[in-house]
Amino acid sequence: MLPEMIDVPSKDSGTFKGYCAKPTSGTGPAIVMIPEMFGITAWIKQTADNFARHGFIVIVPDMFSRVEAGFVADSMLDEESKKYFSYSEVMNHDTAIDDISSTIAAAKAMLGCNEKAGVVGFSLGGTFTYLAAARLTLDIAVAYYGTQIHDYFNEGKSVTCPILLHIGEHDDTHTVEDRKKTHAALISKKTFRSICIRLATHSPIPIGHLITNPETRRQLMSVPLNCSIN
Repeated sequence: MLPEMIDVPSKDSGTFKGYCAKPTSGTGPAIVMIPEMFGITAWIKQTADNFARHGFIVIVPDMFSRVEAGFVADSMLDEESKKYFSYSEVMNHDTAIDDISSTIAAAKAMLGCNEKAGVVGFSLGGTFTYLAAARLTLDIAVAYYGTQIHDYFNEGKSVTCPILLHIGEHDDTHTVEDRKKTHAALISKKTFRSICIRLATHSPIPIGHLITNPETRRQLMSVPLNCSIN
């Protein structure tokens, strides 16, 4: 089945776009994939396609639809970098979780979905994944280098689904103390697991952001695919 852009009904009676990729079988559990602040980029589409090949029905919602629908940025261009940073700063996190909830509902309603649903997110999307796990009913949540999770560590007590966090040891968007706070908020959860990534960093120097390190990214991408939500 060829991937396509679909309309996702929002809670305020509007719609927003989402990139949808389905497995060849047409059946399986749903994954709502939350992109980085760059929007629905070619890399996110490739990642969604990869999940679909492993048997998931995937929808990537346009998280910037309320600011600039269809926004996609090139992280290597300064002007676009300024734009996505300004957009991410004005995003309403509560509304973002509502849109994720709407996307989950749309995915579950699709023909072939087995009514199981998880959320996978990257960077800003990693933070939204954590919040979705705390505020919504999910079957699994997997976050990669979430940039603001530590700002919401007090919501960890509300997480009830299995949750896996990938945290860069040298990620410059949080401190060691921030990481400890996040762990403390979740450590009592039997279904919590954290992986410390020694090569993942948000700084382009000296190692480069995770998405610019193909080998590290390839290894990481194998983790959630081994987390069954069938």
